[in-house]
Amino acid sequence: FGDCLTWGMSHQFFGKDNNCHWPSHLRERLLSKGFRMVESSMISRTTAYDDPEVGDFEFPGSNDFDFNGRFHFGTVFSSHSPNWVIIMLGTHDLKKRIRDVARCQKPL
Repeated sequence: FGDCLTWGMSHQFFGKDNNCHWPSHLRERLLSKGFRMVESSMISRTTAYDDPEVGDFEFPGSNDFDFNGRFHFGTVFSSHSPNWVIIMLGTHDLKKRIRDVARCQKPL
C-alpha cells in the first residue's frame, strides 16, 4: 500500500519506470519463497489527508479525498486478507499545503 514511489514514478521522465519500481523487485523474491504479493499504489496518495490541489486539477473527475490513504486502506486490506502488510506512505505529506492542513487537524 503506497504512493508514487511504490507506483514507480520516474524522476527522469514523466511516467512509470519499471526499473526502479521496488515492489517488482520484492515480488520476485517473495514468489521465489512461495508467497503472493498484492500491490496497491497510487500517485499523490497521502497517509491521512485530503489534497485539494491534486483532486480535479491534476486528475480530472477526482475528488480531494480520493488520494487520502486512510479512506482506501480498509477496502484494500479487507479485499485481500493479507497475512503481512508493507506500507510506504508519507512522501506527499511533506508538501507544504499538506503540512499546513495537518497542523490544523486533530490527531487521528
